[in-house]
Amino acid sequence: NETTIVSGSAYGPLRVWDLTNDTSRVLGEHDEPVSPVMKLNETTIVSAGEDGTLRVWDLTNDTSRVLSGHNLLVSSVMKLNETTIVSGSWDNTLRVWDLTNDTSRVLRGHTGSVLSVIKLNETTIVSGDNDGTLRVWDLTNDTSRVLRGHRIGGVLSVIKLNETTIVSGGVDGTLRVWDLTNDRSEE
Repeated sequence: NETTIVSGSAYGPLRVWDLTNDTSRVLGEHDEPVSPVMKLNETTIVSAGEDGTLRVWDLTNDTSRVLSGHNLLVSSVMKLNETTIVSGSWDNTLRVWDLTNDTSRVLRGHTGSVLSVIKLNETTIVSGDNDGTLRVWDLTNDTSRVLRGHRIGGVLSVIKLNETTIVSGGVDGTLRVWDLTNDRSEE
């Protein structure tokens, strides 16, 4: 909500900050530093760590459950819907997590670390790789197509402008605007 922030840390626990009275409380921690933190709903957040795990936190009682599956750092996490999240990892995979039973299915195809992932719609996501490519995934059959355009380094971020247009930011110092109707981009 507008009065609460949750922060992760490279050297300590997650904290829940109350902006109305400038106080914070310790939520808990991963075994390694925490990279992204994502809001699932008003009482639930998901944190991802360098230990390869995700934690689903209940903010009403400060408890968590662990989602294990990645072998290396989890670099990105996004909400697909109220019961499904997607995580990307340096193990070159994405995982689609069903939070009703804490199981996942693996999306393989990247040749390098997955650095970013966004939702286009309920059945389509886009992920960015450290080799400079993006993949557009069809979650109805777990297939993907590759977008190439960044010259060197990884795709650090991807944002959705609309259902058919995304922008990717790369280590090569460029922003590319992608038309997903023909998989072409402009710098």
